[in-house]
Amino acid sequence: MRVQLLTTPIRNVPTEFPPVACLSLQKALRKRGYTDVMFYDIDNLRPTKEEILDTVTRYAPDVVGISAVVSTAYAFTKWLTLAIKEALPDSVVILGGNLAASAEIVLQETGVDYCVLAEGEVVLGNFVDAIAGGARSKADFTEIKGLVFLDDAGHLVNTGYEDQLPKEEVYDFDWEDLERASQIEHFFPDPESSPAWVFTNWSDSDTPSLPDALEGKRLATIMSHKGCVAKCTFCHRWDKGIRYIPVDIMIERINYVVDKYNVGYLCLSGENFGSDRKWTMELCRKLKPLGLIWRVGGMRANTVTKEMIAALKDAGCVCVIYGMETGSPKMLEVMEKKLDIKTNFTAMQWTIEAGMYTAVQLVLGMPGESPETIKETIEFTKWALLLDKRQNPNSISINYAQALPGTPLYEYGRMQGLIGDDPKGEERYLLDISDKNASGSLDTLNFTDYPKLICDTWQALIQIETNHAYIQKYGLDHYKDIVVTYARGFEKKANESGYFNEPQRTMETIARDSVSVTFEADSAHGLLSKESFPPLWRLLLQNRWKQITVFYPIFSYRVRRFLLVAVLLRCWKQRGGARAWKNLKEYLRFQWSRLLGRWRPQFDYASLRKTTDPLVQLGPEPAMVELRRGR
Repeated sequence: MRVQLLTTPIRNVPTEFPPVACLSLQKALRKRGYTDVMFYDIDNLRPTKEEILDTVTRYAPDVVGISAVVSTAYAFTKWLTLAIKEALPDSVVILGGNLAASAEIVLQETGVDYCVLAEGEVVLGNFVDAIAGGARSKADFTEIKGLVFLDDAGHLVNTGYEDQLPKEEVYDFDWEDLERASQIEHFFPDPESSPAWVFTNWSDSDTPSLPDALEGKRLATIMSHKGCVAKCTFCHRWDKGIRYIPVDIMIERINYVVDKYNVGYLCLSGENFGSDRKWTMELCRKLKPLGLIWRVGGMRANTVTKEMIAALKDAGCVCVIYGMETGSPKMLEVMEKKLDIKTNFTAMQWTIEAGMYTAVQLVLGMPGESPETIKETIEFTKWALLLDKRQNPNSISINYAQALPGTPLYEYGRMQGLIGDDPKGEERYLLDISDKNASGSLDTLNFTDYPKLICDTWQALIQIETNHAYIQKYGLDHYKDIVVTYARGFEKKANESGYFNEPQRTMETIARDSVSVTFEADSAHGLLSKESFPPLWRLLLQNRWKQITVFYPIFSYRVRRFLLVAVLLRCWKQRGGARAWKNLKEYLRFQWSRLLGRWRPQFDYASLRKTTDPLVQLGPEPAMVELRRGR
C-alpha cells in the first residue's frame, strides 16, 4: 500500500511554520504498519507543475492525501487533483484541511474522491485500512466516520465527525520525516533572518542585536495547543473546544529540537495560548530553566493578567501577539469575540508596561463596519501604540474580512448575493480568492453598507492617523529613529514572514525593497539612517504609497483627504478601468442618496451566527449543514 501526502502552497512565499498536518498523518499511518508513505512538501519546495506531476506519477501511490490548509488553495487543488486523475486514474484522492468545508464543490468540480472532516489521523488510518482490505465501492466507506463523498448515485454523504484525539497525541510527529521530505533548515532559520528576532531586544538601541549567550542558535516553531475557546464569525475551525498539549510533553518536544537543531529561540504557536492559566503558569515554570527566548503567536486579550504577563517575561517570553481585531464594541459583537473592549486596552497596557513587544492586529470590513467604528479603532491604535516611545506606530497588521467557507461571514455573503447561492456560483468565488490573502481590500468582498472606495481608504487612514498622533507626542525626529531601528532589525530577513499584513508587512521589507537602492549608507556604520530616507519625489514617481506613508508621515497626514483618489487610481492600475469605474459610480450614487436623505444603514448589529443560521438550516443539501456551520 503506497500512500503519498502532499501540501499545497499557502502563501506567496514558503512559511517557517512546519507542515504539522502531513507530518502527523505520516506518523499515524506508520503506527498502523504503513511504511511505504511518501511526504511531498510542495508548499516549501515550490516545484513547477511539471515537477509535481513527475514526482507523483513516478511514485504511483494507491492513495493520494492532500492537505489544503486554507480555502484559497482551491484553484491549485483543482488543477492538481484533475491532473493526478488523468495520469493515475486508479489512485484514490482524499483531501483534508479547511478547504474540505467546501466539500460539495470540491467533490463535484475537482479530482477529489473523498473529503475529511476535522483532524485526519484516525480518519485517514481507517480509510487506508479499508483500501488495503479491498474496499473500492463508495458503499464500503459509509461506516467510516469523518468522511464526505458522493455516492454512486451522485448524492452527498456525510458520515459525521470522528472522535477527537486525546491531548497527549495532538501534533505528534517526527522531525526526521521533514528532513527527508523538505529543506529542514528552512524551518529552523537564523533568528536574524526571521521577523521574530527584532522582538528579542526591544530597546532604544540603534542596532538591535541578539544576546551573546544565544549566538548561533536557531529559531523553531512549536505548536502548544489545538483549537480555541471562541467561535469568531470570520474564522473557520474543525476542532471542537481546545486541547492543550501536556506541559511535560511540550518540554520533551522543545528539548528535542534544542538538542538536535541547535535551537535557542521559540515561537509557541496556536490560536489561544494562555486560556488555561494553570497550564500556562506550569509551562512558564518549566521553560525558565531552559534559558530560551520565545514569543507567543496567538493569545486572547481577556486571557492575560498582570501576574501572567510577569510570569511569561520571567520565563524568557519577549513578545505576545493578540487577536484584538477592532477597537469598536459594536464590531466585537458582530465578530462574536466574547470579550469586552476594555480587555483590549488592558492587555496592551500590561504587555507594554512589562517591556514586551506586541503589535495591533485588526480585521476591517465586517458587516456593520462604518466610518464611526473605524474612528473607534483609530482611537484604540493611537492609544495602544503611544504607550511607550520605543513602540513603532506602524506595528499594525490589518486584514480585510475574507469570507471563508464554514463561517457565518461566508453564509452572510451568500445571503447578500455577494457569493453565488449554487455550487457553480460558489466555485466562481473560490477561484476568485485563490492564492489571495486578506491583506488588501481589492481582493475581498465589501460586506459593509458603505461604498467600496470608502472601505478601501480605512487601512491607510488608520496608519496615517496613528503615525500623526505618535509624532505629536514624541516628535518627528524620534519617529524617524524608530523607523530606522525597526527597518534595520529586518534587514537580514530574506522574505516577508507572511504572518503580518500592512503596514507591519511593509516594515519587514522596507530596508531591502527595490526602493532601498535610493538609500545611502551611513558613513560610520554602513547602515540605514534617518538622513538617507529616499526622496519623496522619487517615491511619488514610483507610486510607492506604502513607503511614503512610513517615510513621510506628515505629508501623508496632510493629503489624507485625497485617499479616495489614491485608492481609485490604485484600483484602476491593479484591477482595470472597468472595476475602477464601477466603484466610482457606486460612490457617486451613495453620496447622491445621502444628499437627498434617502440613505440609511441596513445592518443590525448582532452576531452573524444568529443572522445566518436560518439560511444554513434551509440549505438544499442536508449533508452540508454541519460543514457550513463549522464547529
